Amino acid sequence: MRKLLFVALAVTLGFVGMAHAVCDSRTTTCYSAIDVSGNATVGSLTNTGTSNVTGALTASGRIILTPTTQTAVSTSTVITPIVPYLILVSTGGAVTLPASALSTTATSGTYLILGSTTTNTITLSDGTGLQLGASTRALDGLKRITLIFDGLDSQWKELSYASN
Repeated sequence: MRKLLFVALAVTLGFVGMAHAVCDSRTTTCYSAIDVSGNATVGSLTNTGTSNVTGALTASGRIILTPTTQTAVSTSTVITPIVPYLILVSTGGAVTLPASALSTTATSGTYLILGSTTTNTITLSDGTGLQLGASTRALDGLKRITLIFDGLDSQWKELSYASN
């Protein structure tokens, strides 16, 4: 059962400020956008739309980023991050992506985690559009890289690289 909730949602979920969304009152799954002005403390909330918080956001539990289904890449692929966690695969063997493979039309402050689950190595290259902590970063098996988009110079910048 869906219903339009305004202040009731703010009280139910512990928001300080105003919120609006179309939510299922039994599961706190929202099917629209959530806008909060002020601080927000969220216990359990799933949102399938865009959420905007002006002020602080406190999560009392884990923040879980669900990876996409596998995204196939080749040397000519341009990756447009629409979710924060992408699993890249190469079906044609090892592939080296140029720095321009990541779209630079992202919003400043956007986080992106890239990984791969295949044995075909996907190599990211440092250069215009992608600033890495090394000249290349290889993704295969369990390796992951975390990036943030800097809108001041339209660059994806490496925050961490894990080879576990």
